[in-house]
Amino acid sequence: MIFNMPLRMPPRNSFEIGSIGTTFKRTARASVFSILITFKTNLQGIDNS
Repeated sequence: MIFNMPLRMPPRNSFEIGSIGTTFKRTARASVFSILITFKTNLQGIDNS
C-alpha cells in the first residue's frame, strides 16, 4: 500500500498541472494574438490617416 500510493498520485497531479498549463498557454496565446491584431489595426489607421 505504501509503495503503491506514490505511484498512483503523480499522474493525477501532472495531469492537472498539464491541463492548467495548456489552458494558460491558450489564454496567453489568445491575448497576444488579440494584442497583435489591435496593434496592426492601429498601424493601419495611422497609415490611412
